[in-house]
Amino acid sequence: MASASKAMLIVSTYLKDMYQVNEELKSMTEEVTSTMRIQATLLAPLSAGIVVSITAIIVQILVILGKSFESISSQLGTSYGTVGDIGAGFLFSIDNLRKIIPISAFQLVVGVYMIEIVTMLAIFLSSIGNGEESFMKRLTIAKLLAISTAIYFLTFFITYYMFTAIMPISKLLIP
Repeated sequence: MASASKAMLIVSTYLKDMYQVNEELKSMTEEVTSTMRIQATLLAPLSAGIVVSITAIIVQILVILGKSFESISSQLGTSYGTVGDIGAGFLFSIDNLRKIIPISAFQLVVGVYMIEIVTMLAIFLSSIGNGEESFMKRLTIAKLLAISTAIYFLTFFITYYMFTAIMPISKLLIP
């Protein structure tokens, strides 16, 4: 009976020490995991949404400017003067905008990049917090992808409509 009680005391001491080590490990990794979670849920989708919306606005402005320069060149003819010839080369290089990547393809590339980043961060977060449990890993990936995708689209639409409202593109057309 004495040896059984001694064994129970040793086991309880061992379990108490394991609990303390587990809590210390959680506190040590808490800063890293919270930073990773913020990166996956906020920073990656916010930056991706802003980049795509600003790129869409810039491409729209450049296409409108290209069309405006074409109409100006048709009105002016071919004589620009000595300084005008130099500037005309730059202005009409904007006409090559038809060769750039479409916004939908750019959005697809940035979206795939964001999904990869969020998935990697979710796998790391799940591995740190839950070990190699596959169900928790898939659950973490699904939650973070759903949140980050919603934030991405909200950021894209809000930023796009905010900038187009401030700077109406239709007023850039030169009569």
